Amino acid sequence: MKTRKINKALAYTVIIITISLAFYYISSSDDGESINCTSAFSIVNDGKEFAFSVTFFASDGDGLITFTGSSGNSMDNISIRKYITYVKNKNNIYIFRSSDTNIRSNATALPEKFDEILPPFFTEIRKKDRFIIKILKIKHDSWVFMSTNTPYFICENTNS
Repeated sequence: MKTRKINKALAYTVIIITISLAFYYISSSDDGESINCTSAFSIVNDGKEFAFSVTFFASDGDGLITFTGSSGNSMDNISIRKYITYVKNKNNIYIFRSSDTNIRSNATALPEKFDEILPPFFTEIRKKDRFIIKILKIKHDSWVFMSTNTPYFICENTNS
């Protein structure tokens, strides 16, 4: 009878440990993951095509986003380097906050065209702004950046 109670207690202990380890693995598997990727995409606005190259790096609450783009006109080139801090929730929602921004443009003032197609978070220099985006890992070294259910672009790390 005592052996049966010991076996039962041992079985419960093994089950509890297994469930605890599985829960720990599932809940902590993405938290330490860093994202390092590049993407190229185009946006068509009022019949004009804007071509962009994006690099994105994020790890442990800090990151860097760079946008380089043009409207096909050599006077309408733009380069944005944005250092960010972020928090990530369990639904892969990232909340970015700007920590520093560097914007360069060939024109004397930032072309208004870019304000029409890029969110103010990228074209305005204010540290209090927030940008909320969902980033889903779709395979090893590939992520899709999206809002609600609209994908913006796929970002991949092709160097690994």
